[in-house]
Amino acid sequence: MLVYHYDPQTRIFVDVTPADPSPLEQGAFLIPAFATTIAPPALSNDERAIWEETDWRVEAIPQPEPDTEPDTEPLPQADWDAFNAVLLADVRLNQICGAALQAGAVVAVAGLPAALSQVSTNGVAAFALVFNAVCQLGGATPQDRDGWAAIAELSNLPAEFVAAVRGQ
Repeated sequence: MLVYHYDPQTRIFVDVTPADPSPLEQGAFLIPAFATTIAPPALSNDERAIWEETDWRVEAIPQPEPDTEPDTEPLPQADWDAFNAVLLADVRLNQICGAALQAGAVVAVAGLPAALSQVSTNGVAAFALVFNAVCQLGGATPQDRDGWAAIAELSNLPAEFVAAVRGQ
């Protein structure tokens, strides 16, 4: 004989097992709590059986509510290469680098391409030290720096980096 188990709270069919024979009464079987000898009906993959004291009731398995959150597009990736290419080819920045060289800032000007290419590794602070020295000694204006910061924003670079380009 088989017994059909159901969940004690939800009464949803869980499993089927063979019934244990009664040790006290020959030919009788033990029926555990939360089980019945009545088999549930055949179910499709989207149905479940629920025990209702004398018989099984079949119902559709509730489907999860559809996600009502709007699909958010992933944030655009930072394009360091594009920013570096534009900045290092910028005529005004090259003029400022030339003026900084004449002011004796050889180390700062020579380190600018390296600082740009390694900002993601060495951090914004290391870049800012070099860039601020070049801008100060080369005579960069706030408008120059705002223009370069706009290029950084268009390249989806981090706000901390954009602020460093602005001199903030």
